Amino acid sequence: MADDHAGRRNLLKVLDALNEVVWRDDKQIAKAAIEKRYGAKPELVIQIEELAPVASSTVHFPGLAAPGIAV
Repeated sequence: MADDHAGRRNLLKVLDALNEVVWRDDKQIAKAAIEKRYGAKPELVIQIEELAPVASSTVHFPGLAAPGIAV
């Protein structure tokens, strides 16, 4: 288990290394997922997707507030 934790920390360091290369700063990352797979060929795959811009800062929670009222 400790080896897995160290491995995840090291993978997150890769994100930091991509500062000013892929993004301005890794604090821009909204979501990250780490998946470990075993195979014949060792490799690291990083998939980067730009999120769609948010049209509004209003968040609606159905059943909690009347429509049009920000929660």
